Amino acid sequence: QRADSLLAQPLGDHSAAIQAYVDAMMATNNYVLFFPKGTYRFKNINLYNKEWSIIGAPATNGYMQDTRFLIMATTNGLAFTGLNRYISFENIRVESTGNKADGLNAGFYRNTLGNGNFITAKNMSISKFSGTIFDVLDIIDSQFISLKIDSVKKIFHFGLQDWTRGTTVLIDQGYFTNADTVFDCDNTTESKLTNTIIEWCGLGHINNGSWTVD
Repeated sequence: QRADSLLAQPLGDHSAAIQAYVDAMMATNNYVLFFPKGTYRFKNINLYNKEWSIIGAPATNGYMQDTRFLIMATTNGLAFTGLNRYISFENIRVESTGNKADGLNAGFYRNTLGNGNFITAKNMSISKFSGTIFDVLDIIDSQFISLKIDSVKKIFHFGLQDWTRGTTVLIDQGYFTNADTVFDCDNTTESKLTNTIIEWCGLGHINNGSWTVD
């Protein structure tokens, strides 16, 4: 299944149509959402308690992905939220209609499920958010690879609900600029930051954890 039909209204609000797409895929027990080349405008998509792969078209120009999510900034709004044990995002350019300083606390993804969550994000470009990009509870065995993130309030928040620590996170080939906070990730162990450029950012904190940085 694909989201081609949404492109017929490139300047509209696609939120209801994308939520209907999610619901339709759930009804067929198919948990892959594919978005072809184009721009999709939306906000506050509920991914329920399913395990999803959210995929854009393969990039043809380095970090400039051909699938673009334009997230409509609202107070405490998100692009996606859910209770997702496993989730992956790949080949997507994401921008907020707001900006880092708009005070809306608008973020990209929040997982509200405890007791172990696996997230993978690959080949993404993300910018202009006044909230948190990846907000995940009880994280484990997760990868953030080839991410370009610019002009956001906070990149990573790894919170705790049922566990005393998160564990085994890999951040590789990142390029992070102009973020007020990169890490809000205390109590995260056996994790690695590698091949990543961080400039003009507040590093934040990774207290009471264990990271390899190279």
